[in-house]
Amino acid sequence: MCRMTPRNKNSLIKKAVLLIQQNYSEDIGLEWLAGKLWVNSSYLSRLFSQEIGQSLTAYINQYRIEQAKRMISGSNMKLYEVAEKTGFSSSIVFSSVFKKITGETPTEYKKRML
Repeated sequence: MCRMTPRNKNSLIKKAVLLIQQNYSEDIGLEWLAGKLWVNSSYLSRLFSQEIGQSLTAYINQYRIEQAKRMISGSNMKLYEVAEKTGFSSSIVFSSVFKKITGETPTEYKKRML
């Protein structure tokens, strides 16, 4: 396998970020993304952390929560619907990740946005 130049590495990470943004509502993760990009999952994980400054899972969760915040403040969707549309496996997982990232529950955030 040939060695990738830094420019190609950045291109790989750009593709990874684009795939995350296009598919965040699906059940995606490291293995899925590595398969789509035809790279080793360990390599992708290490490169992603170096280039972005956080783990792939943390980035996916943060992106999902940013989208959830937009949905909560811009619609009358129920929180369980937001959880489903942002790719979380359950409302409980969604609430837990939301609070970890924002410091407040989705319900608290929704009330504050009213």
